[in-house]
Amino acid sequence: MMSVPESIVLDRHSIPQDILECILDNLQDDKSILASCTLVCGSWSEPSRRRLFRTLRRRSKKEEDAGGSFLQFLRQHPYPHLIRVLELYAFGQYLCTRHILPVILSRLSNLAELRLWGLDTRCGCEATDEHKAASSLQLYRLERLEFNHLAHDTTMSFLQALGHFSEITTLVINCDAIIRPSPSGVTIVQRLAADVWPITSERLRVRSISMRGSIAATTSSLLYSVLAVTPSVRSLRTIRVTFDSARDLRVCASLLPLCANLREVHFGQWLTFDQKDYEAWDHIDLGSCDMLEECTIATTMIPFASEPGDSLDSRLQQNMSIINVLSRLPRSVHHVTIILYEADPDLGSLRDCYDWEQIQRILSTIAGQLRYITFKIVDNHDASNRYTQIRNLVAAQTAVLQKVLSIQIAELKDGW
Repeated sequence: MMSVPESIVLDRHSIPQDILECILDNLQDDKSILASCTLVCGSWSEPSRRRLFRTLRRRSKKEEDAGGSFLQFLRQHPYPHLIRVLELYAFGQYLCTRHILPVILSRLSNLAELRLWGLDTRCGCEATDEHKAASSLQLYRLERLEFNHLAHDTTMSFLQALGHFSEITTLVINCDAIIRPSPSGVTIVQRLAADVWPITSERLRVRSISMRGSIAATTSSLLYSVLAVTPSVRSLRTIRVTFDSARDLRVCASLLPLCANLREVHFGQWLTFDQKDYEAWDHIDLGSCDMLEECTIATTMIPFASEPGDSLDSRLQQNMSIINVLSRLPRSVHHVTIILYEADPDLGSLRDCYDWEQIQRILSTIAGQLRYITFKIVDNHDASNRYTQIRNLVAAQTAVLQKVLSIQIAELKDGW
């Protein structure tokens, strides 16, 4: 019987590293299997453990001090350096962004994403030596920071949370509440230059901002607060904003020319405006944003209905006021995206609530500078066979444009 040379006998655990990584990637959503993989052998332990502890989600329901209770949990964590994504859910509870947050950050040396939900950022603690030491350490970098439904006692507590960072690639603020009146749209530029703030974040760079305001803190006041205390006005490349009033829209638009290196702007809507408020779009001019390359606009989300009799005309006027903003874009823009909404079972919204001849005229005026146009369709009914009908309808309505421009038509399901 021939024997296999000992030099070519493979250990049953000797899997090429790239194949092992691929196997573990497909198991990363199953924590129990990953935990078992850490016990297979030494070569499996480290990559399995990396995936097992990569994302930490913690929900706090009983403790009033969610930040303090999480810090106690973190002190007992065996591998805090492996945590890359941290999500804290604690609606109505406290997380002191002045003292507790920097201690948490100091213990998570490789953190890339931080997502906070429902916390109250008021300070109710006393600064200990550990807090003071953490606050004096170097600033932190994050790929993504999310504030979702946070309640900030003052604007300063909101800004103190940002003051712990030197760079945030993407900053997401979703329906936060801040006790501070929104600045006036008339004096916004002067106030941004003249206001003196007790706290500044001179080294903070934010590359992309996505903001949705609330009744207690409009989108414009959030954006104003960030730009007022950081050099983000120079570092910003992308801004995504949603708003629920014409005034909020005007203030946001007045801030955009201050962002000298802005490349992309996305205008969305959260709530519908009153009909008269759509006149605000006629005064939005992005011509001074001379570095802008891409622009996305979302048309109205008003549900389709046959009554009252003038509803179709009003929606048509509203949509065309929004789309007409594209006729006032700077020459630097080379890509335009228009988000359309279909709310009618018989595709009546796309037929009756958009003036396709006017859309073609508007886009024809800027065709020479555009590389392509994207139409994204949001279908309220989401039926499996409807998207083909919708795509064919939009393609037919833009047939003339397709002779001079590259047009993409896509379905939009989640966000932008």
